Amino acid sequence: MSLRSAKLWQNTVLATALIGATMGCGFTSAMAANAWDNVPYIERIDPEYRAGAAAFITDFSSAEKIAAFNKANAQALQFNAVKPTQFITVPNEMDGFGVEVSLYYPQKCEQNSATCPIFAYEPQYLKTAAAQKAAAAGQHPLLFVNYSGGFVIRTNYYQAAHFQMLSNTMQVVVAVPRYRLSDEAPFPAPIVDNYSALKYLMAHAADYHIDAEQLLMMGESAGGGLTAALALYNRDHEAFALKGQMLIYPMLDYRVGSESSPYHSEQNGHIAWTAPANKYAWSVHGNAAQIATLGGRDTLPDGSAAADKNQLSAELNNLAAYHQKHAQSEATPDYFGYFTPSYALDKSNLPPAFLHIGDSDLFANETLKYASDLIEAGNTVEVHVAPGVFHCFEYPNPDGGQSKLYYERLFYFMDQRLQAPSGEIWPEPATN
Repeated sequence: MSLRSAKLWQNTVLATALIGATMGCGFTSAMAANAWDNVPYIERIDPEYRAGAAAFITDFSSAEKIAAFNKANAQALQFNAVKPTQFITVPNEMDGFGVEVSLYYPQKCEQNSATCPIFAYEPQYLKTAAAQKAAAAGQHPLLFVNYSGGFVIRTNYYQAAHFQMLSNTMQVVVAVPRYRLSDEAPFPAPIVDNYSALKYLMAHAADYHIDAEQLLMMGESAGGGLTAALALYNRDHEAFALKGQMLIYPMLDYRVGSESSPYHSEQNGHIAWTAPANKYAWSVHGNAAQIATLGGRDTLPDGSAAADKNQLSAELNNLAAYHQKHAQSEATPDYFGYFTPSYALDKSNLPPAFLHIGDSDLFANETLKYASDLIEAGNTVEVHVAPGVFHCFEYPNPDGGQSKLYYERLFYFMDQRLQAPSGEIWPEPATN
């Protein structure tokens, strides 16, 4: 694993952050000296990241505040210097909605630049015979990315420099579906939108220069939670050979931020994504009581009663009808687990997982609990807790020490997974 120092696509991604938002995090560009003095528990933040902490104080706790944020950051709701290589439209299999998918194809970059962003990591999987054979046929692994934003913000779909950097560094095709937000269509729209896109790409892999046996999935924040949900959903449906799931500060537990939350950490969750924002985001993402009923549960995790069966929304009744038509077994799908992966009834037989979280992040405890659950269920897990950093920490300071460590670890995990033979956990041992 290379530890070379590198300017991490700073000219493109950080410039975007200065005008608006990255990965669900608000950013204010004008700051007085030592503005971080007013940030709660600033002493817990690594000094390298304190300016970013002060800039990432946000409030996404209502529809009105999110609308004001979107209005103020309209420029971030479009592609700018870097653009996707290709757009396709895929129908949602349940309701026919046309899901836009942006595709990024790998560039050969001599060095990092605004038009060819790349991180200083040398993928070892490219040296394997299988990778060289695929490359000769014009095929690349697929990295399926679920964008972040709490299911309420879309600026992050337009972070093209970030997605192109992932594509260039690992020489993979990156696919990012533009799934519907909660104000457009609540659960199950995001998971069915994205899974429909994944099924289409896997069925037409050759048309998009994809090696169908090399599939990885990744997401940050809400996208991390959606990645965990899709890994569960995929296991219970088509079961594509997903080699790894990367859950970056994932949004997994619908109770976090509410009065019924099993976690109450006074020191966490003051920067970028807060408890009020999380409570609001989950409340509009889906009705937990109704989803529990759909999944055959009588009670919620806090002991309260599930909804009456006659009170299900039209979206949930459509989901039930869709699954009855396409069901592979008579078992009731774990809809509640697909909604909030922390409470999935069965977490076994999932792809190896990489989880990364800052110790000041609102999601720190739920991430660690999910990692523990995955281990208990017999899965392979790599988990990192970065000291002194917060939600979205790598965006305001991509050259910080913890940011570079995070990317080194992420790319190393991806590299190891892509070296593993299909159906195996570990790469084959090197031979002399």
